Amino acid sequence: TGNLSLHAHNFTDRAQARRLARELTACIEEQTGIAPFLSVDQEGGMVTRFSGDFTHFPGAMAVAAAGEPENAYRVGLYTGRELLAVGLNADFAPVVDIDYNFRNPITNVRTYGNDPDLVKAMGAAYLKGAKEEGVATAVKHFPGDGVDERDQHLLTSVNSLSCSEWDSTYGEIYKSLIQAGTLTIMAGHIAMPAYEEYFEKEPVKKLVPATLSKNMLQKLLREKLGFEGLICTDAT
Repeated sequence: TGNLSLHAHNFTDRAQARRLARELTACIEEQTGIAPFLSVDQEGGMVTRFSGDFTHFPGAMAVAAAGEPENAYRVGLYTGRELLAVGLNADFAPVVDIDYNFRNPITNVRTYGNDPDLVKAMGAAYLKGAKEEGVATAVKHFPGDGVDERDQHLLTSVNSLSCSEWDSTYGEIYKSLIQAGTLTIMAGHIAMPAYEEYFEKEPVKKLVPATLSKNMLQKLLREKLGFEGLICTDAT
């Protein structure tokens, strides 16, 4: 499969986006014989690549403020419907990080908050809505952002939770959304020393981001959590 990310500067309105998606799809299928994923970061709030005549939804923290998963379901449903209308079939959402550190420069208001159970419920509801419209979701950012204060797009950030702490928080969230049928999981440039040491049976000597870690992607995500779908990476 191919995975393309479209940004707002590539088009001016829905008609142009639809035309561009059709042309890209036809070109890729002609050259490869494979139907591509056409995807976009359309979370709502501050990460909204399509604006103009697309519906502008609030960010995840605002959606979760009322504590009603139905709100996240509606965002997933209508976002999926609008993306599919212009020929896009995949969305780099929802964010299922946990806002453990309010100083984190990336996640923060893009998360559903600091309650793992609420994050799990909201993420599952968003996924359900998008899935009903036939749009693939990419839950992110594995193994979990929001613990430290680094920007994982600029350098390796660290999820410093113990294995048991991770299992009962981020692990429960990812396990639940895998069971709910997410087709894609986005790995972040996030190291997790506890599980690296668990799999290596010795102290880690350097930080390895999940995007480059066999322990994170194969042993933890594939084998322990049982994910068999597509793994993509965050921006490099």
